Amino acid sequence: MRACARLSVERDPAGAPHRIVEMESAAPVSWRPTPGAMYIVGAAASPVADDDVSLEIDVGAGACLAVRSAAATVAWRGRGTLQRVRARVEAGGGLDWAPEPVIATGGCRHAQHAAVAVAAGGWLVWEEQLVLGRHNESPGVLHASLSVEVAGRALLRHGLRVGDPGTGWDSEAVLGAARAGGLLVVAGRAPAPDAQGPGWSVMALDGPGSMGLAVAPDAITLAQAMGEMRAALGVGRERPWTT
Repeated sequence: MRACARLSVERDPAGAPHRIVEMESAAPVSWRPTPGAMYIVGAAASPVADDDVSLEIDVGAGACLAVRSAAATVAWRGRGTLQRVRARVEAGGGLDWAPEPVIATGGCRHAQHAAVAVAAGGWLVWEEQLVLGRHNESPGVLHASLSVEVAGRALLRHGLRVGDPGTGWDSEAVLGAARAGGLLVVAGRAPAPDAQGPGWSVMALDGPGSMGLAVAPDAITLAQAMGEMRAALGVGRERPWTT
């Protein structure tokens, strides 16, 4: 399956966070607008086999967009699946990306790559959660990467590869015995003070932003850690543009 879903929003003169300019769904991705966020809803089982799915998101000047998902993304056994996200945020705009976790089931070979460009004066909150396998299941192979630029300059290049024997992904230097991991990035805002808690830490980036990393034994504990990191970075999960 090859698919590309597009979403474009602009500032709403009436005072709402945004106004939809373009909303093009493409199975297996369907957009569903709600008062609080734009939801990604699965319209077919994916990623599976050799699915190649792209999401393109544009946030216009002064607009604010929160993206969530209705359910977790389950990466099924396949020959090599791919999900790509390209997002652009213009001056004064903001994007809060926080879908439900990606679950790397046994036998999957999945890659997810995201690239976000934030203009000067814009901001980004980017959250990713990864669960390694279902109950008592070893994960397949998953490669996740994130690239963030602010005002045309690189702020972050981050990558994680799990499931490949001999790569050390399950060493104490990476995930160890943890079976869930999370990433939280805030860009376009002054760095928050470094902080840490049970299984998580946040740190300033060399530029306008901060990054938080978390590891946990399960998805529930990870969700708690992500909430604590959001609090440490001063970004709420509901309507973050008001914080």
